[in-house]
Amino acid sequence: MSLILKDISAQRLEAVLVQFGVPARKWSEINDAQTIEDLHAMLEKEDAELRIGATGIRLTMVVVQMLIQDHQGLLGYLLEERQITPEGMQLELNRPPAGHIKVGEDPETALCRELKEELGLNQDDYTIVPGMVRSRLSASSKFPGLQKETEFRQFWVRLKPNVKIENGFQRVDPTSGKTLTFRWAQTLPKF
Repeated sequence: MSLILKDISAQRLEAVLVQFGVPARKWSEINDAQTIEDLHAMLEKEDAELRIGATGIRLTMVVVQMLIQDHQGLLGYLLEERQITPEGMQLELNRPPAGHIKVGEDPETALCRELKEELGLNQDDYTIVPGMVRSRLSASSKFPGLQKETEFRQFWVRLKPNVKIENGFQRVDPTSGKTLTFRWAQTLPKF
């Protein structure tokens, strides 16, 4: 059984983390680390949960992963090739499109929301087949000292015959402002 921290101030959040031995006060001194305010904002937006259990404190995120094929499977799989942030930072990804499931959000609802945000697809543009669920536990690079659990919920998405996505397709995600670039690949990379 675990306790999920909700509706907690940034100051109280920091105190709880320090109590569990997480060096939250030193994050500002570590390269690439984010701040307690960043973690607080992530929890407030319900992109993740902070759980306290028998094994300590853990940041839990649930991600929907989309394995997208054209209607005949001839083009292979759609990969998110890169993202360019509004600040101009470029991230090379080469992975299936994915997005956060909000706390309490149904995975299939999150899938439909992400397909709309990232590709501009409506629910009548595709069919969905649930895939597997897998988890990965790792040390958080953004929040040093905090364990991060990521649960991946995979779905197969088959585009309907009238829906075409060109190789090199670009779209600005209306939520994040990132420019996303997609390409077709014959095989899926290991992820």
